[in-house]
Amino acid sequence: MKFANLILLQIMLLAAASGAAQKPEGYYLNAVNSVNAREFDQALGELNKAIELDPAHAQSLILRAYLYLKAGDKKQALRDYSSALKAHPTDLGALTNRALLYMEMEEYEKAEKDLRQRLKGDPHNWMASYDLAYCYGLMEKYDQAIEGFSEVIKRKPDYAEAYLNRGFAPRLRSVQAARCETLGSRRQSSNALFHEEPLRSDL
Repeated sequence: MKFANLILLQIMLLAAASGAAQKPEGYYLNAVNSVNAREFDQALGELNKAIELDPAHAQSLILRAYLYLKAGDKKQALRDYSSALKAHPTDLGALTNRALLYMEMEEYEKAEKDLRQRLKGDPHNWMASYDLAYCYGLMEKYDQAIEGFSEVIKRKPDYAEAYLNRGFAPRLRSVQAARCETLGSRRQSSNALFHEEPLRSDL
């Protein structure tokens, strides 16, 4: 009798585990394990299952966007970040990464909007302040960039990138002014001098 009860308990536990795997959270955890094992195709398959069950599952959408970025598919990544934000407008990770992606796509006004929204949700986050200052630099709003980098330095005195970019900004402002005087309406991008940082996908 005890043996029969033990078998029944094992069957129940297996059934419970199987049921959990059919939920979006279960597929998401499977995908995380696959990513850690660098089995990206397997991870994408698990995320597709999670999102099929719950199209608004933010964690799955954000992780799938990361995989699309690794594959070089920025449009699909942007679509997933936007889907996550449609369901969860204040998701800080999705706001940050969509903003960084917008910057890579040179859609700076959209990036600025996302970063401002990001700072509303977490006004003391120095990295978000850095990203916004960096965006201002790309937009050639150098005074705002300098102010932003200076604020980052106050909060994070050991962050070398903030010092580097604050140093670049005045030089770029001078270059821009000289071009305005000598080239009239011909506008050339000076963003090539601005120190670039890779897209972050871990937030």
